[in-house]
Amino acid sequence: MMPLLVYPLLSMALNRFLLSAGGPGETGFIVGVATPMESNWLQSLLDDP
Repeated sequence: MMPLLVYPLLSMALNRFLLSAGGPGETGFIVGVATPMESNWLQSLLDDP
C-alpha cells in the first residue's frame, strides 16, 4: 500500500525539481529551403528589422 502512495508523489516532486533546475535556454530553429535563391531571400527577411 505504501508504494502506491509514495511513488507517484516522488515522481511528481522529482519532475518539478528537474523542470525548475534547468535555466532558460536559447531556442534555435532549422529552416530548410530548396534553392540558394530562396535562402538569400529568407536571410534578407531575417536580417531586416
